[in-house]
Amino acid sequence: PEPLATSPASPLRGAESARRVAAPLPLWVDALVVLWLGVVLLTPFPQPGRYLAGDPLRYAAIAKSTLAGGDWLELHLGPQPYFNKPPLLFWITMAAFQLFGASTFVAQSTGAIFGLGLLVATWALGCRLGDRRHGLLAALSLATTYVFLKNASVLRFDAAVALCVMGGIVAVWAGRRRPA
Repeated sequence: PEPLATSPASPLRGAESARRVAAPLPLWVDALVVLWLGVVLLTPFPQPGRYLAGDPLRYAAIAKSTLAGGDWLELHLGPQPYFNKPPLLFWITMAAFQLFGASTFVAQSTGAIFGLGLLVATWALGCRLGDRRHGLLAALSLATTYVFLKNASVLRFDAAVALCVMGGIVAVWAGRRRPA
């Protein structure tokens, strides 16, 4: 006689087929979730009475006055030259101002793009170091951190510097994996 587990009429046969796991979702679905999460959390939605203040206001003013002067190599804050910070963030902000017009939304979006890049880089590194679940958890952990949301959604150097550091970490990790 046949064992009960393999006979077609066995009740155990249905339990085995019920335990089958569905195929995992494609990797692009995870990437889409991370991008959606970043866009929802980092987009500076226009609100009445919401203005730039502090450093983001100064950085936007530097980009606007340098763009008005026409000399992209020497940054200006009004009539005074400005040499206190590296120019890359200002150049990107000036390019955004030239393409979309100078506004609070464009200035904040420029900073938020670096935050979105950092979120995607965190997800990608988590996927490479662990698996897809680790990548999603790393991106979710970063996206729900107060300090990240505060600094990555405005025009500041924090997200840009963190993205460059993350690029260095990825480069070192990729270099260690290659045979000499």
